[in-house]
Amino acid sequence: MKGAVAIFLSVGLVSAYAQGRQAAPPPAGPPATETVAPGIPGVVAAGAKVVVVKDGFRSTEGAITMPDGSVLFTEPGASRVHKIDKDGNITLFIEGTKRANGLAWDSKGRLIATGATTVDVIYPKGSEKVLAEMPTRPNDLVIDKKDGVYFTLPSNKPPVVYYIAAGGQPVI
Repeated sequence: MKGAVAIFLSVGLVSAYAQGRQAAPPPAGPPATETVAPGIPGVVAAGAKVVVVKDGFRSTEGAITMPDGSVLFTEPGASRVHKIDKDGNITLFIEGTKRANGLAWDSKGRLIATGATTVDVIYPKGSEKVLAEMPTRPNDLVIDKKDGVYFTLPSNKPPVVYYIAAGGQPVI
């Protein structure tokens, strides 16, 4: 999006990892408000102002656009997905997401998410289902043109990338 305003979602408190690590302390003071983006050709103009949309969340991850141009992002620590509409209003989109982190759309219009120890279809309502159960927390994901799901398991030792073919089981 040429000349687009960069959006910055501030994290009020970084949640503890599933392995029981201590949570990081909240950042000192309010979020930066006078930040500008470097130029990235075809993405953002040099000097574009970075705008704080809202702060105070427990954690934020997984920003993704919806077909109507609004934006979804996860709040894993609260097990929620929020929506930012075209006017900048933030509303609750989904609750009880199993600590959803990464988000992606498949070709059927289903929202796929990595959760605390699962990869799930979380939207639309009524289509929810578990695609994979994992031993540790999955993180990011992408959907390929055949509706296969690639996702990372960075906390695994060693870290791995998995793939689930449409209708299949996860494989390394």
